[in-house]
Amino acid sequence: MRGFQAAYAQRLAAEAAVNKMRSQDAQKRAWSLQIRQQLDHAKAETEHHRQLAESLAQTTATLETLGTIGREITASLDAQAVFGALRRHVHELLDASFFAVYLLDAQGDALTLAIGVELGVELATRSVALNHPTSKIALCARTRQEQVFDLPPGVDDPNRIPGTLATLSLLYAPLMLADRLLGVMTIQSPTARAYGARERSIFRTLCAYGAIALDNAAAYAAAGAAQQRADAALQELRQAQTLLIGQNQQLERLAVTDQLTGLFNRLRLDQTLEQERVRSERYGTHFCVLLLDVDHFKSVNDRYGHQMGDQVLTGIARLLSEHTREVDVVGRWGGEEFLIICTETLEPAMQLAEKLRRAVQSHVLRWWGRSRPASVWPCFAPVKR
Repeated sequence: MRGFQAAYAQRLAAEAAVNKMRSQDAQKRAWSLQIRQQLDHAKAETEHHRQLAESLAQTTATLETLGTIGREITASLDAQAVFGALRRHVHELLDASFFAVYLLDAQGDALTLAIGVELGVELATRSVALNHPTSKIALCARTRQEQVFDLPPGVDDPNRIPGTLATLSLLYAPLMLADRLLGVMTIQSPTARAYGARERSIFRTLCAYGAIALDNAAAYAAAGAAQQRADAALQELRQAQTLLIGQNQQLERLAVTDQLTGLFNRLRLDQTLEQERVRSERYGTHFCVLLLDVDHFKSVNDRYGHQMGDQVLTGIARLLSEHTREVDVVGRWGGEEFLIICTETLEPAMQLAEKLRRAVQSHVLRWWGRSRPASVWPCFAPVKR
């Protein structure tokens, strides 16, 4: 009996030990599974963090690149340079076999192709009505919202420009400055679903930079055109002013010039006499007046005609101009009378009078086909003030 009890006790102890071992094994397996799960979770988090880090680094690099691109694009004041920069950077950052920019015309009812390039080949200029019922360009402009289209393979875009390649991915974005629409920019690719969230974000950023740069270029061009118009107007004004001054001077000359002889007329002679009188009284200066009268001039007109008489007068006028000083005022007093005002002189005027008399006396006029000396005797009256 005692032996049986002892064996039974041993059996119970053995079962307890086995159960304990099994419990410990189960606990170890549970711990092991838990640790494995924690390790897998840690690995997953690590991979997620790595991907986030890579995405963040890529985003940071993209933002830095876009910032550099933005500074380059917005620094230009030439529309063609802006188009060139947009085209270059679109191809650097995005999958685009086709690139185009349409600008809204001045009337606001059509979009005109400002630049269009497919695989390096520029496209001809074309226009799209803003109310076109099926045009994706017009739709983007009317809604002023980004439009993205993913066409199934084998389905062609009915608005595809003739001669261009079929594409599967089409992205359109409005060029906006505040609430003002400037145009639409589009890129297209033969690759299916080429434009995800990242690509669309990049494209929107390029469109924003492009809108600012194009508006600046337009404002600069308008300012330049306005300056050119102002310069042209100023040039015309200066020319008109010069012409007016010349005409006024001509009128002034005509007003004081004898039409026949080209000498000063009676008006100018009277003005000069008054000026010299006032100057002489104020400063005590001297001036002389020589009066020349052509003798027998009426007989010349009666015998040879007034045309020959005019030639006599113009010849005498020429002689008087040639034999006087630049400071002397020579004019036609009236009819066949001439007046010479000599300033700042007295005695030399007598010598001048004799010189002029001799010059007129020896002057030869060609009358009726042969030469004949004309004795025209002036009467001089020196005057001292």
